[in-house]
Amino acid sequence: MAIKLFSPPVTTDASGDATASLEGATGLVYQVRYVVDGATPLATSTNISIIEDNTGLNVLTMAAIGVSSFTRSPRELSANPANGTVGTNSDLIAVNGNLTLTVDSGGNAKTGTFYVYIQE
Repeated sequence: MAIKLFSPPVTTDASGDATASLEGATGLVYQVRYVVDGATPLATSTNISIIEDNTGLNVLTMAAIGVSSFTRSPRELSANPANGTVGTNSDLIAVNGNLTLTVDSGGNAKTGTFYVYIQE
């Protein structure tokens, strides 16, 4: 199985918002990485989310990401309906279709690059 890399560059508008489409994202999400732009990084108050378009599945949400690059490995929470407990992490998140990366509160004309690794 191959790993497919989606790498949407992001530039915010005057309101600090941006969206990017990751088309054909089908498989298991292994990793999401953000690399700070050296000249015009996203603001420390930046919020991001990655959502599957077809189902609304939340792949990753982060608030106030800070000024550093980061790497996250999103996981689906485990649950035990028999006793009502929810674990901290479990399986990789499976997606099938387009994803939308949304940035808000990023600052005016700020940039950054996101890398999303998906095993097909």
